Amino acid sequence: MNEQEVFDTVVRHLGKQRAKALKNSSDCAYRTVDGKMCAVGCLIRDDEYHPDKNMTAVQLNENRRLPDRLKNVPIRFLQDLQNIHDNNDVGNWAFCLKNFAANNGLISDAVGEAFK
Repeated sequence: MNEQEVFDTVVRHLGKQRAKALKNSSDCAYRTVDGKMCAVGCLIRDDEYHPDKNMTAVQLNENRRLPDRLKNVPIRFLQDLQNIHDNNDVGNWAFCLKNFAANNGLISDAVGEAFK
């Protein structure tokens, strides 16, 4: 996936879900028991997901790797998308995502479509 594809996928997901993925009252997670996913969690297919990888921030080490199709996407890019999900009210996501697109040279059309 390239950055535009990642962005569009995340935007569509967050626009549909319109809720944070919380593993308790305050910690965001890739996935929750009720099926919610964060901005990075939605990029991990079911067959790639392992609950032991359910951390609260994008991290890479020997035991925690993101799917190969994301290897060309800078970690900082993914972290910034995740931070929009984790650190902003749901009502501010569209604004934050439009700014993110502008700051990263992306087309933001998906935001308008997902957050009607």
